Amino acid sequence: MRRTLEELSSEVSGLIKDGDGYVNTDELAAAVQRGIARLSEAHPRKIIKDWTGDGSAKVFDMPTTYEGDFSNILRVIYPFDATAVTLGEDIELSRLTLVETTEGIFKLRCDFAPASAKTLRALFTAHHAVTAGSSTITTVAHEDSVIHWAAAECLRIMAAKAIAVGDSTIGADTVIYQSRSSQYKSLADFYEEQSGLNQIPAFIFNRVSVLMPDGSPYLTHAN
Repeated sequence: MRRTLEELSSEVSGLIKDGDGYVNTDELAAAVQRGIARLSEAHPRKIIKDWTGDGSAKVFDMPTTYEGDFSNILRVIYPFDATAVTLGEDIELSRLTLVETTEGIFKLRCDFAPASAKTLRALFTAHHAVTAGSSTITTVAHEDSVIHWAAAECLRIMAAKAIAVGDSTIGADTVIYQSRSSQYKSLADFYEEQSGLNQIPAFIFNRVSVLMPDGSPYLTHAN
């Protein structure tokens, strides 16, 4: 069963054991969200979108889950038939143009019109989304990565706040809080390593270009 946002946050709290209350609720929630974003960079959500051709249309609406500043189109297949022995052809991405018609609204323009009743399929990436009732993270390992990354962020907050608590006029007091801060930093490094998200490979996605018909790099309107 996929863990909800509250369940992820609860597990982070269990790891950091913040008895002094250094990390408030908002900071914990923000750390979890940054963990989800970090996971999305390393292992983005993959979304499938199908369109049915009519023999004339060459432009198709991208779903609202397509994020202009993050998503990448990975594959476009035509014709797609889930019951066929072999898949259709992978369309070269150079034959496609991604068009932003209004801010955040995108269309996919093909250089051909899919035949009537034939399916055009696109596979694209997006951020993961985790709420109180649902999650797009599909594996326990990836959920654990989010938890460990968020725990590392919280422990660094704890380290910073602990070092600020000590009274500089009392040497022993300062040493105690310096030691505690150092322990928090060490744990943060450990959990960041455990997350597997500390080093994200340099992925090369096949991004579909946003081009004007004259070859200029940006299109603000399409028919």
